[in-house]
Amino acid sequence: MYTAIIIDDELNARKFLFNLIGQHFATQIHVIEMASNVKEAVKMIKTYNPDLVFLDIEMPDESGFDIYKYLGEHKHLDVIITTAHKEYALTAIKKGAFDYLLKPIDKIDLMSLLKKLDKKKLSNNQINIAQNYSENLPKLSFNTHYGVKFLELYSIVYANAAGSYTEIHTIDGKVTTVTKSLKEFEELTSAHQFFRCHKTYVLNLAYVSELIKNNEYLIVMKNNVRIPLSIRKRDEFQSRFK
Repeated sequence: MYTAIIIDDELNARKFLFNLIGQHFATQIHVIEMASNVKEAVKMIKTYNPDLVFLDIEMPDESGFDIYKYLGEHKHLDVIITTAHKEYALTAIKKGAFDYLLKPIDKIDLMSLLKKLDKKKLSNNQINIAQNYSENLPKLSFNTHYGVKFLELYSIVYANAAGSYTEIHTIDGKVTTVTKSLKEFEELTSAHQFFRCHKTYVLNLAYVSELIKNNEYLIVMKNNVRIPLSIRKRDEFQSRFK
């Protein structure tokens, strides 16, 4: 869930956005506070350290853009410009705003915003995992139909059998088909946090997000791919996380 502050000098505009979020996205965005000017907002940001700020531009006393002068250690938060004026788009980009929503804002706008936020969050998580995990991992070479592909092990999310070959899926969303069998891939990677969870899959345990237990067991990876977990591998898989 993302925490947020709404900043707008118009009460009706604040209430409208607050209600829109509450009605459709209450489980994804929690509005902590609302402010009518920049000074109020800065105090709230320092107190609550939100993930998001919905920021109107044209306000009395100070422009919404003036908030950037006061962010200090809170510059990491994502600023979403909310305005009825298209002409501020270039300034918003230069200031580093995360998104630009034109009033009147609707459900579709917020759905699009959440997709962008989730994509950024996933990307940041993958980068952090890669940085923490990469120091002691080697780079391996794999023969392909077109030559040789060099891949760093930390970048591999999972691999699956493709006949007598193997498809390797990396954190950048790319798929590389190599001429090794899945068995050969497993032997190469088993000493490096890789696990054969199914007859057709080997996954990187560093990218495991969730285990779903229904009629069949499914492993959810951090890129939202679902991979089957065979019955005979269930106990061994779960023991890796104890």
